Formats: sequence, C-alpha cells, structure tokens
Amino acid sequence: TLFAMTATADHVFYNGNVLPFCNERSNEKYSFIAVGQDKIIALGSGDDFKAYVVEGETKLHDLEGCTVLPGFIESHNHFNAVANQWGWLDLGITQCNTIPEVLSKIKNAAEELAQQPIQDDKPLPWIKCVGFDDTLISECRDLVKEEIDEVSGNFPVWIWHPSLHRAYVNSKALEIAGIDEKVENPEGGGIFVRNSEGKLTGQMEEMAAYQKVYVHLNKTLDMSTKRADMWETGKYFASKGITTVHDLFVGPMLYNLYRNAFAAHTADNPFPIRVTVYTPPHWKDRPETTGFDPLFLRFGGTKLFADGSIQCHTACCLEPYHDVPDAKGNLLFSEEQLGGVVENLHKIGRQIAVHCNGDGAIEAFIAAVIRANELHPRDDHRHRIEHCQMVTPEQLKKMKQAGICASFFVGHVFFWGDRHKNIFLGPERSQRISPLNSAVENGIKFGLHSDCPVTPVNPLHSVWIAATRKTKTNDVLGSDEKITVEQALRAYTIDAAYLNFEDHLKGSLEVGKLADLVVLSKDPLSVPIDEIPTIEIKQTIVGGRRIC
Repeated sequence: TLFAMTATADHVFYNGNVLPFCNERSNEKYSFIAVGQDKIIALGSGDDFKAYVVEGETKLHDLEGCTVLPGFIESHNHFNAVANQWGWLDLGITQCNTIPEVLSKIKNAAEELAQQPIQDDKPLPWIKCVGFDDTLISECRDLVKEEIDEVSGNFPVWIWHPSLHRAYVNSKALEIAGIDEKVENPEGGGIFVRNSEGKLTGQMEEMAAYQKVYVHLNKTLDMSTKRADMWETGKYFASKGITTVHDLFVGPMLYNLYRNAFAAHTADNPFPIRVTVYTPPHWKDRPETTGFDPLFLRFGGTKLFADGSIQCHTACCLEPYHDVPDAKGNLLFSEEQLGGVVENLHKIGRQIAVHCNGDGAIEAFIAAVIRANELHPRDDHRHRIEHCQMVTPEQLKKMKQAGICASFFVGHVFFWGDRHKNIFLGPERSQRISPLNSAVENGIKFGLHSDCPVTPVNPLHSVWIAATRKTKTNDVLGSDEKITVEQALRAYTIDAAYLNFEDHLKGSLEVGKLADLVVLSKDPLSVPIDEIPTIEIKQTIVGGRRIC
C-alpha cells in the first residue's frame, strides 16, 4: 500500500481492478483507492483499505470487480459550442438523406417560428442548424441560398457543416449582416463562395468569412439562460467518463457562457467536470485568472488557426488534393505573419495550440517554433499541434527536436477515412493520417480527441479507433499506425494531462493527485478489442464526488 500524510478517508472504493497509469509504475494494479479531501490518499490491495476507514465518517463503495482508470481528459473539443447548440436543428445524415429532406426540415422550423409572436424591439429569431455534409447527402453538392430562401420565410438561417469550417446561410442572414455582392474575401483565409456567374451562394469558408454573419446570430442568444445547458453539457461529458476538457477557442463573448455557468459553482455543488479554456490571440486583455476555482476553471494557452479543413479543401497541403488536382489549400496567414504571432506569444511565456490539418501548415508552424525558440529559448513550452492529420515522418522528427506535442483527431480515421481514401487524399496519402504509432516511435507526447461537436465525444470509441484504424466501412486505414490499447488510454489520461501542464495534478492514480476516476464495467486491456466501444461507464468521479 502507498501511504499518504492522512490515514482517514472520506471515500474508499474497494474490490476493484484499479489501473493507475503512473509514469513509473504503469504495470501495477490495485484493488482499492482511498480518497480524502478530493485527493487520492492511498492505493492498495486486499483488506488494507480498512486502515483508512473511520466508522460514521468514511463512505465505502464496493466496485464489484469493475475496472478503475484515471478520468478521461478530452484534450480538444468545443464544450461551449456543444452547450450553445442544444436544440439546434439536426440536418445530419441520420436525419436527412436528400436535399429536399433538408429543406423540408427548415420549412417546418420556419412555420413553427411564424406561429410565435415576434417582438418589434428584439432581433428576428434564427433557424439554427447543424450537420449538413455535402459529401454524404445523396446529391453530393452544397446548398445555395436561393433554395433555402424558398422555405425559410422571413427568418435568417444558419447551417453548420460538420467540420465547423464551413457554413451556409440564406439571403436574410446576409442582409442582417450587411453583406452584399460587393463583399470581398477577408484576410485570414475567409471565402465568400460565388457561383459561375460571380454571385454569392450563401456558402462561407473559414472563420474570417463566416464570423461576419455568426456574430449577428450570437447577438440573439441570451447567455444568462445558457447556464442550465452548460451544466447539462458537463454531465453529458461526464457520462462518457470525462473528468477534464480542454475547450479550444473561447473568446471574450463566449467566455460569458462560463461566467454564467460558474456563478452557480460552489464547493458543495461544483461544476460537473474541470475545464481549461484556450483563448484567441485577439483577447489581449484576458485576465490572469478566471476568478473561479482554478481546479475547475482555468485559462490555458492561446489557440491559433494555421489552416482549415481537409473535407473543405482548405487544409494547407504540400501536395494537391486527390479530387481537386489544382488545389493544395492555403495558410490562413502568411508564414511571416504566423511566425510573428508565434514569436510574440512564445516570448511572453504563453503556450501555443495551433490548428494544423495539412502538412503545409504543420511545416510552417514547426519552422515558426524553431525560430522563436532560437530567439527566446524556453526549456518546456509544450506548444501543441491540434489535429495534426497529415504530419509527415520528417515533420515528426522535427516536432520531437523542437519539443512540440500533438493532440490527434483520430476520429478522422473512422468518420472520414473512407472519404479521405476515395475523395480528398487518395489511397496512398490517406493511410498516413493521424500517424499515432510513428508519433510513439519518435517519443512525442500526444493526446487524442473528438473535436466535439464535430464528432460525438466518446473516449472509448476513440481508443478503439486508435488501436484498430477501422473506418465506417470496416476498412483498415494505415495498419502500421495502430497503437496499443494501453498507449491509447495513456493519450486520454496522463499524456493528455501533460499537454496541459497538469500531469502533476491528474491523469494518473497516484497519492496526492486529484481523485478524478472513471469506473468501467470491463477492463479495456483484457476484453476483445472490438468490445471496447461497448464497455459501460459505471461511474464518473470528480474530486471523489460521483457525477454519474
């Protein structure tokens, strides 16, 4: 048994299969874990747990042979967007197979809104939609504003592409935003898509463009009413075994979601999970702290975007796309601009998390970090490449030498792998997306993530993807890049904590660390690999407190 300073536990979880995932003792197992004042005070086996029990004070929890792991850490998602999108109209492939079905759902939503009273002093309500994917719908094409206009009445319409790098709107939305045919594509890689006649289609690529419309949608949201949605989102993430999330891109306006949610946070009624918020570079007056319990809400580094999405052909690649031979995508900023931002942030000691899907963007960021560190040396910056889809073997070596970590969007293999192979990247290049085994061989610390709401948040499913490399059609994409189940679990626990400078607090079950645990019905290291996604989350515990 590993002893701590105090011998009295608030909670003891016993009769289990406790896997600590410690750096030094990764193969050890225990049968009990004792918790006091939200931290782990002991791990051990057999009846030794009784030494920590005080009758009337210690609560005993029989694990009945279940497996206990460190709580999962979702190292890249958009938690605030999930909460913000509760109740939005789902136009995904499980709901709509054809564009007429999509338009029918929008028409029904418009007719329902038309039955509600509209206040003259309030902005028009929006029809807010998610999930439309041009490569999955039967017609295999994008929406255009004219067809949305026909079914939306006088209401503005917003439709997210699953990538969140593309949006479709109707004419009313453009009118509210003050956008007409004279609009020019903005700096930062934004594109207002036009048809063959040079007319706007209502399709917008990348934040620099769609933000000009989205800001008007956000004005119709009452942030104060979103508190319940934020708490429910926390419970939903906890139901998947997640105890910490990294919310990657929260500006000052969206941070109000957290302010309102955490106004209800108390020591006796804490927020369901822990959150680290990464903020954009334009939030220059970001406070030093959140003003709330830093164990539950803290600021992380600065989030940058170097390129866009592979599915939208806006990821910056070194070689052309398979289906569009004259396109390679572009950096959202010039290499000089990217280098300047990276240098300034690196110089002031800020961690940088940069969105890079294409190998061209990855190359530019690695070069920027190397240069910044030559000018302003830092021993342990832990700058991160987010998604890191198309990183090359040579780039992985450079990342290791430069001290750059990664958070891999491994779900691409399953959700888009077949389309990467057949459409976007081709049969050869697609085999190399999310090269996890190569990252392991190069000694790179990395996490895995869902990028929720881009794909559903489900760590055990992501672990299975990482270990099998199976696509939706059961094809195996890049067999050489499989990793072991243990390695994948580490990417959701101790290694994900490392990405966020929190490996001294969480990510493994060790005395003195936070008592953030997930209790599983079966041991993912022992069951047949294809059973891993079906393992039940029995309990999620944050700071010794059961959340679900």
